Amino acid sequence: MNINILLLDNFTALDAFGPVEVLNKVEGWQTRFLSIEGGVIRNGQGINILTEAVTKEVLEEHLSIRQLLNLISAKRKLQSQRL
Repeated sequence: MNINILLLDNFTALDAFGPVEVLNKVEGWQTRFLSIEGGVIRNGQGINILTEAVTKEVLEEHLSIRQLLNLISAKRKLQSQRL
């Protein structure tokens, strides 16, 4: 599953990298950084991040936050049942 992180100029590093740190630990999930036009986006601390442009395909595969939380919850339940 792809998790898309939309970045805008002057974003706060913790707002982007906090969720990425957690989501990258889920097996089979990948995060990628997006911006409206793609290219380099600079955060408020001067860190440059290379992003992909938002495309129609990206928008079509987008999951809502509710769907994402439901998937995480279901995965946790399955893992606890296996223990």
